[in-house]
Amino acid sequence: MDAFERRRHVVRHFRGRVSTLHYDTGYANYSNLLAAGYRVRFFLNDVERDNVTVADSEAGAITIRGLDRKGDVAIRLDKWEGD
Repeated sequence: MDAFERRRHVVRHFRGRVSTLHYDTGYANYSNLLAAGYRVRFFLNDVERDNVTVADSEAGAITIRGLDRKGDVAIRLDKWEGD
């Protein structure tokens, strides 16, 4: 990496279903995002949540440690990109 290399941190939002469970319909989305180099973060009512297995921003539903919760769900994608 060049000392003068300019990179910027880009945050994007994903709309739809994402799942870490292989048998779930949102798993294809999750694996494609990881393959593209994104870091996937889950938020429920503007609070970042860990141990999320399923999140659907359009339905406003999220599953954390097997418990289903509803609210304002945001799926944020982080990636460093060059200019």
